[in-house]
Amino acid sequence: MNVFEKTSKGKSPFQRFCEKVLIGDGCWNWQGFIDPNGYSRISHYDKNVLAHRVSWLIHNGKIPQGKCVLHKCDNPVCTRPSHLFLGTFDDNNKDRSAKGRSARGETHGHAKLTWDAVKDIRTNYIKWPQGSKGNPRSLKYFADKYNVPQSSIIRILSGESWKEQ
Repeated sequence: MNVFEKTSKGKSPFQRFCEKVLIGDGCWNWQGFIDPNGYSRISHYDKNVLAHRVSWLIHNGKIPQGKCVLHKCDNPVCTRPSHLFLGTFDDNNKDRSAKGRSARGETHGHAKLTWDAVKDIRTNYIKWPQGSKGNPRSLKYFADKYNVPQSSIIRILSGESWKEQ
């Protein structure tokens, strides 16, 4: 993308960027459109482009193929060049995890259990000898109680999933 090339509307992405960014001492917060994930966007030839990527293009030039523009400040509306750095998609995921911003436990969008349910399972599960009948706190009991597969209960008990908070 040539950020200095004017579109048919008469303004370049650079000009529109300058109109929509609040430059200050800290983060340069975007004042334009914010997507549902909280990221700033600017339109360019009928495409919505991440504004922090446009900032990188304006201030640093081309973004190499396969690279992402990441935030040091963890502010998704920040476009300040000194708060941005290049990395891979994997680097972005590692950075997110290292800073504790990954969805875990109850905050994960697909979670069927709560921390209280996990504590109940870990505290009250009773391992009976194989083949014994009538275990009141079996894998099946908890799977049925919380409407999850028995394999989920096994992963919780082994610590493979729902690692401590």
